[in-house]
Amino acid sequence: MCCFTRIIRLFAVLSLGLYLMPASAEQKPLNIVFICAEDMGREFAAYGDRTLETPGLDRLSAEGIVFDKAYASSPTCSSSRAGMLTGFYTHQHGQYGLVGRGHSIHEGIPNVVDQLRSAGYFAGVTYKVHIDPDPEFDIGPKNIFGPGKNAFSNPDRLAAAAELCIKEAQKSDKPLFLLLNTFDTHALDKKKAYEINNMWRDQYQGHPAETLKPGEAPLWNVFRDGEATLAMKEHAAAYYNSLKRVDMTVEKTLTLLDKYGMNENTLVIFSSDHGPAYPRGKQTLYESGIHVPFIVRWPDGRNAGERSQALISLIDLTPTFLEAANLEIPDYLPSKSIMGLGANPQAPFRKTVGADFFSHWAPEGFHPSYMITDGTYKLIYNPDVWGHRGLTEYGKLQFPQDMLQQEGIGGEVVRRYLKPPEYELYHIERDAFETVNLADSIEHKAVLESFQARLENWRKKNEDPFADHQLLTDFANEHQQETRRIKKLTNAKSKDKEALKPQIKLGRRKFVSGKFESL
Repeated sequence: MCCFTRIIRLFAVLSLGLYLMPASAEQKPLNIVFICAEDMGREFAAYGDRTLETPGLDRLSAEGIVFDKAYASSPTCSSSRAGMLTGFYTHQHGQYGLVGRGHSIHEGIPNVVDQLRSAGYFAGVTYKVHIDPDPEFDIGPKNIFGPGKNAFSNPDRLAAAAELCIKEAQKSDKPLFLLLNTFDTHALDKKKAYEINNMWRDQYQGHPAETLKPGEAPLWNVFRDGEATLAMKEHAAAYYNSLKRVDMTVEKTLTLLDKYGMNENTLVIFSSDHGPAYPRGKQTLYESGIHVPFIVRWPDGRNAGERSQALISLIDLTPTFLEAANLEIPDYLPSKSIMGLGANPQAPFRKTVGADFFSHWAPEGFHPSYMITDGTYKLIYNPDVWGHRGLTEYGKLQFPQDMLQQEGIGGEVVRRYLKPPEYELYHIERDAFETVNLADSIEHKAVLESFQARLENWRKKNEDPFADHQLLTDFANEHQQETRRIKKLTNAKSKDKEALKPQIKLGRRKFVSGKFESL
C-alpha cells in the first residue's frame, strides 16, 4: 500500500472519529431551538401524509433525522410540558392536570430552563409555557411585544419573536435556548369555536393565504373509510389549514438560522406536546393522543435524511438539552439524552416506553390510565376507579356527535373509548388505528401477561405513588368530591374565585436530594 493511500485512510478514520464524537466540555455549548406545536399529530409528508405542501417540515426532515416512534409522556398540555422540562413522568413530577386546576409540579424538582440560564444561556419563549411553577425566561412569553402580549399564532409574529430572541442572545454573547411554542393546531376556546362552529381556524390574520376547503382534507384514521358529514369535513380542513401555519413557522425559523449563521452550532428539534383534540386523540393514550412527530437536526448535519426507530419519550428532552449544553445529567432522571442517536440513529436506546394520564380540566374528567409499548404491541391499563370520559369539551358542536354516530368501526371505537375495558392490547404495527382489542384473545394471553408485568415494573421503577391502588382510589374520590363542591358553588352563582378553584391535596410529594418524599 502506498504512503499516500495510508495517509488518506488515516485521515478518513480520524474524520469519522471526530464525526461520531459526543459533545464534550471542550466544545462550546450548542444553541438549542425547540419548536413545539400544540395538539398536533403526524399529518404531514415526513410521516406519509401528503395532503399539504409543507416546505418547512420537508426541509427539516431532509436535513435532520425523523423519529418514527416518539411518544408524549401524557396526552394533556401541562402534564406533557412539565415532563419535557423536568425529565420526569407525570406520576413523578406531580403536574397531574392543567395549570390552575389544583395541580402543580412537586416542590424541589428543578426545570431545565432554569438550569440552562444558570449555566449562561439566554432563554426565550414565544408563547405559553403552561406549567406551575413557570420557569424564568429572559424574554417572553408576555413581554415579547410589550406587556401582556405574545406571538400566539401568526407565523410572521412568531418569526419576529424568534428573531428578537436570536438578536438578544447574540448581543449578550450567550448561547440561545429558544422554546418556540405555537398555538395553531390547538383547539379554539369554546366561545370562539361556537361562534365559527369549528374547533380550528381556517385562517388566522391572513395565514395561510390559500386554504383547503371541506372535502379536500382527509378525515382522521378510522374515519377515513366512513361516511363523512359536512361538520367532519369542515373540521378536517380547518385542522390541516392550522397545521399549514405551523409549517410556515418552521420554514421561517430555519430561514432565520440561515440569516444569522447559526446552523453550525444549533440543535433544532420539532415536536408536539401531544395529539389533536378530537375523540380518541388528546386526553387519551391511543396513538392519536400520544404518538407525536419528532424531528432533530444536528449542527453538523449528521445522518441527514435518515430515520430512527428508537423509542423516544418527550421527557428525553431535558437530558438532551443538558448534554447539548455540556451540563451533567443527574442520575435520578428516568429520561435519556438522544444526543448519541445523531451519530447512530439505529443504536439501541430503550426496549419500552410508557405514558400516563390523570386529568385535564380537573377535578372534572378524572380518568387515570397508563400505557406501555415496545413499538409493536401496546398495552393500555384503565384502573377501575371513579372517573369518566366526556366525548369532548365542545358539546355544542356537531362534529364530535357525528363521529360518535358513525356506523362501522369509526363509531364503534369512539363508543368504546367512552367506556373502556380495564385492559386494551393492540398490535400497533398491524393495527395502527387500534381497532382490535387483543386483551381477551386466548392467542395473545402470554403477550398480555408480559406487558402487564412490564407496566407493573415500569411503575415500580419510576416510583409511581398510585401503584398503591387505595391511594389512587382516594385520589379519584377527592376529585369527585371537588367536582360536586365546585358544581354546587357554580349553580349558586358564587363569585368567590378562590373557593371555585380546585383544592386537591392527595398525591403531593417533595423532591429532596434526588429523592421523592411524601408530604
